[in-house]
Amino acid sequence: TGLKGSWDATTFELAVFKIATRNDIVVGASNDGRVSFTNAGSTRRHGLEVNIHQAFSAGFGAYLAYSYLDAFVDGGAFDGARMPGVPRQMLYGELDWQYRPLGFSTSLSGQWRDRVYVDSKNSDFADRYLVVNYHLEFSQNAGSWRFSEYAGVNNLFDRHYIGAVVVNSSNGRFFQPEPGRNFLIGVSARYAF
Repeated sequence: TGLKGSWDATTFELAVFKIATRNDIVVGASNDGRVSFTNAGSTRRHGLEVNIHQAFSAGFGAYLAYSYLDAFVDGGAFDGARMPGVPRQMLYGELDWQYRPLGFSTSLSGQWRDRVYVDSKNSDFADRYLVVNYHLEFSQNAGSWRFSEYAGVNNLFDRHYIGAVVVNSSNGRFFQPEPGRNFLIGVSARYAF
């Protein structure tokens, strides 16, 4: 069930859910890119998702999104274990500013993710992390063309963290680390027909 609405310069969405499955197909084992699947018996998931966007004066805005997901196996050999590869909580926030006369926009964003278990036994996990990014962009319109020049810094504070896991890796190589601080710069052109 859900609810969405707006009030003045604020828009929001809220969803609450509960899911129960039987014979859910999940990763049984993963070995050097080859994945085999198995049935998990019964699983249960319940949680909520909420996001809020707030527009301020002078081109400023803020966005916040939060999700909570309690996902676990219900019965069988792994009864009560959390589903691997699924974070329990995630939070994303962004502050942005636009100066339309110059086609300029900039944003500072942060993403926090809760721990993620790597296997059906919940024997290990990738720890929670917070990463911050900064981007800026200039855009111009010329007839049907739109040109953009952009630059950014990902992982602004050079955090070392695990961004993804290989679920039920049979060789024990579960963790896929993300790069440290990295930079991007680019140009794009779009034509509208």
